[in-house]
Amino acid sequence: MNSSSDVSAGGVGRVGHERIGEEYLLRLGFSEKVAALVGSHVAAKRYLCAVEQAYHDGLSDASKKSLVFQGGPMGGEEVRAWSANPWCEEMVALRKWDDGAKVVGLRTEGAEAYRGMIERHLMR
Repeated sequence: MNSSSDVSAGGVGRVGHERIGEEYLLRLGFSEKVAALVGSHVAAKRYLCAVEQAYHDGLSDASKKSLVFQGGPMGGEEVRAWSANPWCEEMVALRKWDDGAKVVGLRTEGAEAYRGMIERHLMR
């Protein structure tokens, strides 16, 4: 893990948090794809901000502020390269699901509801 994962981005989020999650999942035995989907969390935000103005406009002030520390919206070549990733659509979908889970008061299933799926994945 690099030292940038240990610093805060001016109080607007942990720098490198997506990499911490990705590395943790790999150590637990999750597939490269699952870990990469988690690891794409920030890149997916940067990508979406580059290709969907409405996505950027819908970000919270804190998320817009952290976007600056995360490199801002992707540029043209970076967008082209990132969109060529075979998991691009899934990475974008996961980012949007994560955003949708930030609704105050939203009730969701507890982690136990996903135990079977997680165990099946890890048994592969």
